[in-house]
Amino acid sequence: MSIVLDGFAATLKIRKLENNGTVHGRLPIIALTANVTAESEEKCRFVGMDHFLPKPFRMDGDYFLIMSKHFSKTDQLRTDFRAMLARIQHIAST
Repeated sequence: MSIVLDGFAATLKIRKLENNGTVHGRLPIIALTANVTAESEEKCRFVGMDHFLPKPFRMDGDYFLIMSKHFSKTDQLRTDFRAMLARIQHIAST
């Protein structure tokens, strides 16, 4: 069985797992969307996304500045992300 979530639902689920202690730490979530309205950006932030990038986007200085802000502890984040992903996959399969 495959569970499919949109970005909003996935963000809410991840934040819930973080808040209830199932997952430790905070995973940076960055929206990439073609819907560039103020309402869409507000919804992204409301559900717990950390940043909002409109499509199409260029991998320029601003992109790398945003990524470095959210992923400055790459080694620890990579370890935390793998643990979080494994836990989410386990929960989704039960």
